[in-house]
Amino acid sequence: MGMGKPPGDVTARPLYARWEHAGTGDDAVYVSWHTNGVSGYQTHTHGTVSIIHNGEGNPITPGSELLRDTIHEELVHDVRVGWDANWPGYKRSMNLGELRELWVDYPAYSLPGTLIEVAYHDHPADTDALKEPLFNMLAARAFYQGIVKYFEQRDGVDLTLLPEPPTHLAVRNVSGGQVRVSWRPSPTDTIGLVGDPATGYRVYTSTDGLGWSDGVPVKGSPVYTITALAPGQLLFVHVTATNDGGESFPTETQAVRGGNGEAEILLVSGFDRLNRTLAVPDYDPVEGYNVRLFLERMNRYDYTVQHGEVIPYPFDGASNEAVRDGLVNLADYALVDWTLGEESAPDETLDATERALLETFLSAGGALFISGTEIGWHLDGLGTAPNFYNGVLRATYAGDDAETYQVAPAPGSIFEGLDPFRFDAPGTYDADYPDLVLPIGGSTAALDYVGGVTGTAAVQYADGCERLVYFGFPFETIWPNDRPRVMERVLDFLGLCLTLPLDTHISTPADRSAYNYTPSFAGTAEAGRMAALDRIEVQIFRAADGRYWAGDDWMTGTAWITGTVWVTGTAWVPATGTHTWFYVLPALSDSAYRLRARAWTEDGDADPTPAEVAFIYDTHPPAGTVLITPTGGVTVSASSGVTLVWEAVAPDGGSALAYLVQLDGTFYTTTHTTHSIPSIAAGLHTWGVQVFDAAGNRSAWITDTFYVHGYPLWLPLVMRGFDEGGMCADVIVNGGFETDTGWMLNQLAVYDSTNPHSGERSARVGIMPGEAGSDCYSSVRQEVTLPPGSAATLRLWVYPIGEGNDPGDGHYVGLRDQSGVYRALDSWQSDARIWEQRRYDVSDFVEQTVTLYVGTRNDGDDDTAA
Repeated sequence: MGMGKPPGDVTARPLYARWEHAGTGDDAVYVSWHTNGVSGYQTHTHGTVSIIHNGEGNPITPGSELLRDTIHEELVHDVRVGWDANWPGYKRSMNLGELRELWVDYPAYSLPGTLIEVAYHDHPADTDALKEPLFNMLAARAFYQGIVKYFEQRDGVDLTLLPEPPTHLAVRNVSGGQVRVSWRPSPTDTIGLVGDPATGYRVYTSTDGLGWSDGVPVKGSPVYTITALAPGQLLFVHVTATNDGGESFPTETQAVRGGNGEAEILLVSGFDRLNRTLAVPDYDPVEGYNVRLFLERMNRYDYTVQHGEVIPYPFDGASNEAVRDGLVNLADYALVDWTLGEESAPDETLDATERALLETFLSAGGALFISGTEIGWHLDGLGTAPNFYNGVLRATYAGDDAETYQVAPAPGSIFEGLDPFRFDAPGTYDADYPDLVLPIGGSTAALDYVGGVTGTAAVQYADGCERLVYFGFPFETIWPNDRPRVMERVLDFLGLCLTLPLDTHISTPADRSAYNYTPSFAGTAEAGRMAALDRIEVQIFRAADGRYWAGDDWMTGTAWITGTVWVTGTAWVPATGTHTWFYVLPALSDSAYRLRARAWTEDGDADPTPAEVAFIYDTHPPAGTVLITPTGGVTVSASSGVTLVWEAVAPDGGSALAYLVQLDGTFYTTTHTTHSIPSIAAGLHTWGVQVFDAAGNRSAWITDTFYVHGYPLWLPLVMRGFDEGGMCADVIVNGGFETDTGWMLNQLAVYDSTNPHSGERSARVGIMPGEAGSDCYSSVRQEVTLPPGSAATLRLWVYPIGEGNDPGDGHYVGLRDQSGVYRALDSWQSDARIWEQRRYDVSDFVEQTVTLYVGTRNDGDDDTAA
């Protein structure tokens, strides 16, 4: 390519882009996003500089000037309209390695290209803009729109720009398993900032908020009805906008739990803030302290997941904008959960309209759960709405930062009896600056901060149906194992005037289980506070002959479904007890069974969704197998291991079958008909197979023997002091960690000079005592080629630390072989805190290139390991 030296960091990118483009026939462009700098810190030069190649060394690729101009003009225009009206912009032609190598003599392989210096990273105002997610989003959209306009001008066509996401999303139970999803159309403008109008939408659903459906296209009215949502089923929804230009980003995620009619609970998502104050601190051993725009750790816009998962009753979901603008009426609900996260000024935790709506809702006997770190600081601390904060939320702002992430129940509060819990759950945002509050106006302390600046973390208030629970920190950042019990206490307190549904549970037998004895049939039931339990009925169905138990005999019955209620001829019989109930099952014959249970109230209402489990009753032992090989005392070679093989046993109509394999007193369980032993000692061996089923029935053991012939390997003696071409080679690079070569340091792993085994450094993995726990794997790894030879040994020195001997924490050594399969060499728990040597035979991997891992697993609780 006429270059005097190999490509460097700058030229590698255009060279790679050109190589990737060559021969594809794609109509491609090359755009390089940069930030600019002058001296490290300056205040005289800022704004956008857009550059193309000036023709030195290589010609300018055709189309580059037009590409630069369309992106530059769009970017500078959008920044001036949407960010800074005085933003400067400059266009240049320069000889830069990022652009020069886009040219190649074959025109079809060349790329039009431009380098855009978006802003100056050494200018304070520009740097502040670069830290803002919304500035970066504005710039990214301008890049995209500029590229579209490049193709428009080059080809003389009119292209459609992507629409903006829809707004005002709400999901509401209607009736009969139907949920109505509604939204407002994508916003447009007349100043050329956002995209073109939407012509359609896609509604996406998820059962866990993580994995999403392919989406349902919707044309016309911004509403879509989901049907056949089962009572109690949790569903998450977001919506995108579409047009000929493509598909927008999604709305925030809303949640809904199905019911038999309209829901009494509303979940409102009001955490919209996304600015540089939420940026994630990050320390890099090379670059030092940084702040990162990790959006998933700043605001994921899906915190309805953490709330919705632990609200067991039917509920609707809506954005705060839908409530504020009258699309969803708080008066339709008895209880509202309003999430504010780290919403703050200038976005406003609650604006004047929202405050008025909440005041009216509470004064009419509503119940409110509201949580967030900045509610007190914004409304009372800044003087935005102290009367609302003091008189409606019944709290006084006492401080901006409790300097802790742990709370404990206040004496006599609704949380009394719970253990202290934390609100710094892994995977959520950093809920720093939790508000300190004081109860007033009849409220009382519900939670107190532990450590840091002690004080009240939450208040509670009750006056008939008017009820309030206010957290000075976000509920969604509570650790997952604590969220259910905390929400249960909140709902028990706030739900005085809810008409909660009947709920029937079967605690035993387990669903899809198998037994060779008659299991217990028992469970629990609950009724709403406005109802009293009268009785529990159960249904017992035998699949073998389609009969139902009638209390004294098995009889033929019929079953059908009306709406959501199972109706049977004479299939239901009374159980003993109500809140806790049981029924003694009759004598059973081998068959599959289905059990149901439903509660009744004194008012004559039945649980419309009976509890249901299925199990298999199986008392017949399975047939034995036939051993195939090795059998009859046959002699086999140990050079390639041994594979035990036996015949498959056909299903006998009962519960699922599996095999218990025994070799010389060691047992293995499998569902396959082979078992391989890669390494086995010479001599006589006894093995056998027993067939067993899920119900616990077992066949007789079938056993046999075989003999293994070993082949000893003799090695020449290596003379002491002979140092030319010795038989052993150390293939680990930088085994003492004295330099930064050889090793890849994964999550939390660092070089450490405070506790070396020898030399000046070691490598540390895991989480040291006293540091916050996290659910993670931390390791160092190195790719190693094991040379040909008869043996290979891995030796390493370790200094294990394991607080509290936590069974969820531990250390491990393993490797990934040449085929990509991970092979565990060792795992253990230890708090020895001394250097100890470990040694592993890795001879099975000679002549392979493997990746070695040495690491520590932490389970996320307070005890840590390193």
